[in-house]
Amino acid sequence: MSKEVFSEYLKFVEKHGVRAIACRKCDHIFCYSNEDPKEFARVKEVSLSSAGGLYYDSDRFLFRQFYCPECGTMFGNDVAEKGSPILWETKIDKLGVEN
Repeated sequence: MSKEVFSEYLKFVEKHGVRAIACRKCDHIFCYSNEDPKEFARVKEVSLSSAGGLYYDSDRFLFRQFYCPECGTMFGNDVAEKGSPILWETKIDKLGVEN
């Protein structure tokens, strides 16, 4: 099984001969590498002030946290407009990682 690093908390693995993205802590497989792992995560939406002292609460924006549904490791977060779709920050192409 290939174990290339995707990010600090996610890695590439092989699933049925196809590249996938998994949790580096518990090996939970989120999705195939051409999909966004945030779409398969447990998501918590909280007020902006939860992100720290530099942020203040807003009626328009929120703070999204993304967790592994198996072990609960947080692997990402976004500041987003309420009701907006999840932001796909890294897409994989045939040659490697595209930011």
